[in-house]
Amino acid sequence: MKSFLGCVAVLALTFFLLSFSSLVYDRGHWESLQEKYGVNMTKAQPLNGVILSYFKDTNYFSGPTYPGLTEKEQQHMLDVKKRVNVIMIFSLIFCATSFFILKLSTNRKKLLIAAGIAAFLLPLLFFIFPFESTFLRFHQLFFHEGSFWFEPGDLLVNIYPQNFFADFAFGIVVRAWMLAALSLVIGLFLYRKKN
Repeated sequence: MKSFLGCVAVLALTFFLLSFSSLVYDRGHWESLQEKYGVNMTKAQPLNGVILSYFKDTNYFSGPTYPGLTEKEQQHMLDVKKRVNVIMIFSLIFCATSFFILKLSTNRKKLLIAAGIAAFLLPLLFFIFPFESTFLRFHQLFFHEGSFWFEPGDLLVNIYPQNFFADFAFGIVVRAWMLAALSLVIGLFLYRKKN
């Protein structure tokens, strides 16, 4: 039973990791959210390009160089880059693990159904709490205290407002739910096919 629940957890988390991976480098998605919240796109578009290129390069020693970014903002982007890349590595590991779980499992249909249900239910726990407090807790957990506090006039705060991250998180959930729905459909199809 424990191994079954562990496999369900791996599959369900894979949906969210894949969803994050599909959005984190999606410049079009970033800019649609920025436009939604009235961000100055003349300033946003060049910075988006620099940050996305920075996330993909091999520099793990300093933050991105861009006019207007303070030293503290550059350091924060270095911290963000490291964590994004750790998540990407976990995505690959979880995808490979999920593949082998499904390939070797004798309860494939039950796993798919249970993982789909779990992935639908998991985000509901976060909807109980306001996004602001969840966002703060996330930063307190994964970043050094004080490294993520910025002045109201700082560039990152104005180009990436908190609502940007709220909608980004919701986008991750929606895409994960799409994968969960697919998992449920396939699981139910296999279940009905066997019966």
